[in-house]
Amino acid sequence: MFMYFGNMCNLYPKDGATNLAYTSRPLNLHTDLVFYDETPGVLFLHALEQHRGIGGDTILSDGFKAAEVMRREYPKQFHILSTANAYFTDRGVDSNSETQSGFPYIKLNRGRVINLDSNNDISYIRYSNHLLDSFTDIPVGEVDEFFQAYKLFYNLNMEHSLHFKINDGEMLVADNHRVLHGRETLQGKSSRHLVITYITWDEARCRRRRLQEKFPEILPNLP
Repeated sequence: MFMYFGNMCNLYPKDGATNLAYTSRPLNLHTDLVFYDETPGVLFLHALEQHRGIGGDTILSDGFKAAEVMRREYPKQFHILSTANAYFTDRGVDSNSETQSGFPYIKLNRGRVINLDSNNDISYIRYSNHLLDSFTDIPVGEVDEFFQAYKLFYNLNMEHSLHFKINDGEMLVADNHRVLHGRETLQGKSSRHLVITYITWDEARCRRRRLQEKFPEILPNLP
């Protein structure tokens, strides 16, 4: 469980895990921390030790591209995912807690899968199969259509996905509002060890502006 932005969390397979991130099982394409109102914008995934056997490949997909394909080729399904609210939830005990018993939590968020701004442009994606709650306030007659659209969006992302292995010492930096990521099954015994953390886009842009002031000859003058 990742409690707050800025905390670094060690990811490795362990016995008795209640979170898929700590297992050898596959992780379907998703964006992280979808149960927060404000999901973190930038994801950092540092590979300290990569799985030596078959599997463990990282999967990435441009969610904006998949959404635009859906808008163009499946407008009805696009409308559903950009207007209907889904619930995302996570519950358990904080494994990073300093208390002996851990800190129990129930995270819950209600939001749209494809979010549009005032110009009708895609602003961010909120998607996670393993955190999608079975509860919904979608009218009964529209539930099947919602889940069909939800599955279609996943398939479109998989069609345009990249599969590769992060090497020891490499770091993946991704836009968590746009890029869906996942993991292939780790086959055999694994000592795979990754560290993950996040920052908001506000903080990233703040640091970029300060660096632009310091190195104007190197960095472009972006807003």
